[in-house]
Amino acid sequence: MSYRAYTSLAIISILFGIACIPLGIWQLNRLGERRETNRIVQEALALPPIELDPAEPALSEYARITVTGEFIADENILLGIRSRNGFPGHHLAAPFAIQGSDAVLFVDAGWVSNEERDYVSRAQMLPTGQQTLSGFILYDEELPDLLRAPATTDRRDQWQTVDVERLAQQTGLNVLPYYLEWEFERAADAPTNYPIYQTSIELDDGPHLGYAIQWFMFASIGFIGALVLFRRRANL
Repeated sequence: MSYRAYTSLAIISILFGIACIPLGIWQLNRLGERRETNRIVQEALALPPIELDPAEPALSEYARITVTGEFIADENILLGIRSRNGFPGHHLAAPFAIQGSDAVLFVDAGWVSNEERDYVSRAQMLPTGQQTLSGFILYDEELPDLLRAPATTDRRDQWQTVDVERLAQQTGLNVLPYYLEWEFERAADAPTNYPIYQTSIELDDGPHLGYAIQWFMFASIGFIGALVLFRRRANL
């Protein structure tokens, strides 16, 4: 290989290494942001639950609440595709009519398998009569318009995530601007087709530290490669 070729390859390796460094720093910044978010979530979840007052609907995300009312089972929906222990399924959600109010709170009622995804089976999974639920508040995920359900009053029973604005349009109900992730333990004598609690919160570091290490390793490879190329050029 010629002197010029070694020089060109060495410069490319240096530029590659330089480009990888800010990407590694970016992942470390994202790691810091995630840890800060986890801290805020943990502090919110550590607070005692409050009784939901629909007249004062402004609540912070992850606030723990209790609420009494009844499920409106015939308006149940499926959320996205969620796996559990390697088995495919969905989360089952339904509106919950709050006692003493015309307000409705959508509730993520837990995981159901694909075998139980038909409308009739899903409706039968929800407890009937007056219930007192406890859990924490979540707001809609920010999804691109391409993934959001269309604004329509036609019934749509499978959604990517809870979209309270569009669900209010679909059901005609007075839906609160957040939903509840219901925390429960399925009783030992409960029917086997009842939903299974599966939290959507992940309080780990995510992949960011691993990605940062990878980018810094790539940068090292680029710089070491450039050094090797310069030494070989010197031996020409």
